[in-house]
Amino acid sequence: MVQTIYGWHDYRCKSLVLPGHAAALNEALTPNSEEVRKALAIVQGFEAARARGEDRALVEGLLVEVPTWRNARRLLDRAAALNTRYPNA
Repeated sequence: MVQTIYGWHDYRCKSLVLPGHAAALNEALTPNSEEVRKALAIVQGFEAARARGEDRALVEGLLVEVPTWRNARRLLDRAAALNTRYPNA
């Protein structure tokens, strides 16, 4: 997620005008270790709840339902594609 003056956005890619912008853009769009840790906790917690027959899970004070799980799963997939290491995985 990237915060702009218009709010938070889940950008996956962006065009560059100058090559010098690449490092800042990569930093902004690459999930950091805390984002990956939270996403992993959400995915694991939600999937464990689903295995118990529950339709939602409480993970770190956040009520997780399918849309939140899907966003977390997407973040983990993006981190894997960018060779970002998963903590405790």
